[in-house]
Amino acid sequence: MFGPISFQTTEVIKLFIIIMIGSRLENFNGNVNNIKNLINLILYLALPILFVFAQPDFGMSIVISFMVFCMIFISGLDMKIILSTIMLIVISLLLFWNIGIIKDYQKDRVLSFMNQSGDTSGQGYHLSQSLTSIGSGGVLGNRPSIKNDGKSSYAGYNVPEVQTDFIFAAIGEQFGLLGALTLLSAYGTMLFNMIKISKNSKDIFGSTVSVGIIAYFLLAILQNIGMTIGITPISGITLPLVSYGGSSLLTTILSIGIVLNIGMRKEPLRF
Repeated sequence: MFGPISFQTTEVIKLFIIIMIGSRLENFNGNVNNIKNLINLILYLALPILFVFAQPDFGMSIVISFMVFCMIFISGLDMKIILSTIMLIVISLLLFWNIGIIKDYQKDRVLSFMNQSGDTSGQGYHLSQSLTSIGSGGVLGNRPSIKNDGKSSYAGYNVPEVQTDFIFAAIGEQFGLLGALTLLSAYGTMLFNMIKISKNSKDIFGSTVSVGIIAYFLLAILQNIGMTIGITPISGITLPLVSYGGSSLLTTILSIGIVLNIGMRKEPLRF
């Protein structure tokens, strides 16, 4: 926080990490199977991940790790290294779970996800109210965001954090299945064009930075929507371009601008 201005630093950090890793991959000429290069990348990633994890912001730690993994994977990471990394992650998560690094409320979210028919008044309350809101929307939606008497819809009254983490519950209620599919189609179009830009990029830096941003959008969309319908654990990841939040919106717009700039470099500017 800077005086009256509040800013979530982790939102900007993920963008800096994408640019930093992309620059390192460019310097390595995409050779990520060299052990020295791979250790160098891990060291560059480790410090910001530790700071984010210590906040604690476990969800953002997963987002950053996924982005970097996709950037390294697209550079030609060997399958043996991938399998070894997956095993290491599983072992680390089990260790963190048992020695208390993963907090109790984070464990409760995972346990609640695994037993969704359990406590609907405690940890399962968010999901229960979210599903009710989405289900009430039907195909075309049946409730405006604000009624004539000035009162909010069901989601506005009963779903916690409906303006940020659970915004999709309000969308499902107000616009129904058709509105939800329209939103997903818009995201699909955006990601498809980003993938084309990445494939046509002139250099490794542009290609890998685009992949990192694509990975962020993909995971954020799947995780945010997934947690509102019960197919992923609840986390504090916002829905890009839709959830309320200045820091998130600023980073999202900057990310899209970077990808557009990368795509623009392969063609002459036309005025």
